[in-house]
Amino acid sequence: TNTGNAGATLSKWSFDPPLPWGSVVSPSLPLTLGAGKSVRVTVQLTVPDTGTYRTTLSAAATGPCPDTLRAPIVIYGIKGAVLVLDGAADPLVPREQLPAFAAEMSAAGVDWQLLSYGGAVHSFTDPDAKRPGVAEYNPKVARRAFAAMDALLDEVFT
Repeated sequence: TNTGNAGATLSKWSFDPPLPWGSVVSPSLPLTLGAGKSVRVTVQLTVPDTGTYRTTLSAAATGPCPDTLRAPIVIYGIKGAVLVLDGAADPLVPREQLPAFAAEMSAAGVDWQLLSYGGAVHSFTDPDAKRPGVAEYNPKVARRAFAAMDALLDEVFT
């Protein structure tokens, strides 16, 4: 996010420390970022091993206030299985993000599952969630979700 009062032109991406197995896919540079505007950056990684990697993605910025914009990144090498338990009526998760997630996981070769539960909103496993239509406990869906999680853990650890 450009928190300044003027636009900036982003001219070069870099990682610090460098990631020889990482690259910025989009957006292309140069890119003009208006005051108060944000940009979503897609990074492609070929993680060499399991573990956690920390780096900072920087973009050199030119404009009225030349600077370098920085965003810390934590990268987790996904070598196991991913289970996403989704409330299909969750107003906090834009539905259009789900196909993008599926495509990203498939392209990365990740063993993944996405289970959507009809009628469930955000926080459906939390008995203290009491915001009707936004974040609500759903005991039937919670039982199903925990059963799916238990099945995955049994599969992974046996």
